[in-house]
Amino acid sequence: MDRIHTLGLVAMATCLCLVGCGPTRGASLSPDAQVIAYNNNDTVVIHSFVDRRADRRIHIREAEAPSYSPNGNWLVVPAEKKTFLLNRDGEQVGLLPKVSPPIAWNPDSSEFVGQRGSTAVVVHIRSRSVVRTYDLPIEPTSAVWMGPSRNMAFCSDDGLATVVGGRAFHKKLRAANVSLGFDTQQGRLKWVETAALPSQKNLLSKLKLPTVDPVTVNSCTPELTDVRVLRDSVGSEVIPNAKPNLAFVTVESVSPNGRYVALSLIFDESPHGILHRYRYLHLLQEDGVLVGHAQEQERIKREIKDLEMRLRFRIEFAVKDVDANSSPFKVIFDSKVEPAIILFKWPVLAWAQDSSCVAIVSATGETRQKVVL
Repeated sequence: MDRIHTLGLVAMATCLCLVGCGPTRGASLSPDAQVIAYNNNDTVVIHSFVDRRADRRIHIREAEAPSYSPNGNWLVVPAEKKTFLLNRDGEQVGLLPKVSPPIAWNPDSSEFVGQRGSTAVVVHIRSRSVVRTYDLPIEPTSAVWMGPSRNMAFCSDDGLATVVGGRAFHKKLRAANVSLGFDTQQGRLKWVETAALPSQKNLLSKLKLPTVDPVTVNSCTPELTDVRVLRDSVGSEVIPNAKPNLAFVTVESVSPNGRYVALSLIFDESPHGILHRYRYLHLLQEDGVLVGHAQEQERIKREIKDLEMRLRFRIEFAVKDVDANSSPFKVIFDSKVEPAIILFKWPVLAWAQDSSCVAIVSATGETRQKVVL
């Protein structure tokens, strides 16, 4: 899914006018992890990792993140006005009620849950109709189906919400990014969050924000009780071996079983001092230092626009087994140096349903690779 990562990146992306309301980007691996489906503009691309067949491309206006069913028979694609139901070959077999990502499937592939704002909507495949809805206290950015029941879990930066036995549960969070998994063996939710840093009042202290926001791994029961912090410094573990130009680190996603965490590492490849100057000028604007100085404000706006054209970043995705204390981070993707627009059109990850591997689609959709964990 497209995300603008961390507090620093949110501010930067907003200033760059990159935060939009376009279709949610995403990717999904087939159950055998041999095929990946992803959306790119108004096209759904189906790419095979095991043969050299040409990609299958299906035109769907405003296509959003596709999702394979657990049995591999169905591919659901939310879109502008309807949800498209495709078969395993990518052929359209029907239309479903309109929902938006994130999507989570019942393990028996009979139904899935999507979103309409803060309402969770369960769509039945055979009847092609909405069979249940649940009002949530959040607008989810991630969702999981908890085992072979009707229990589901959702999260956003504002909190966790679960539906267990028809009852709703809620836990507030204050985070910059959250991703969910479910440990079927232990019957517990796992979530990884990049904690939101407290606001800084002093301009100089803002410029010295840590490059790594606190990243924690947590678990709880489906009813959101018995909360445990499993790891409280995951993000900082990448620093000792990182290059000096590491600018930001944040949670990308967590594997379906909650065992693996993928972090995104953003490296500043701009000419020396450009990013620092860019952040400094924006902080001047935010703090209201220039109120009443219209001429100086215009000069700074022009300088910021010039700096935007010179900003360059490189992204790495790294995965860690959080159940193994001594497990190192494994770099699974390294982008080329890109202009700042890369912060808007982000590479996307897709996990195998058994969490045995992860696939990456580059921001342009031209690079597809799969890594066995």
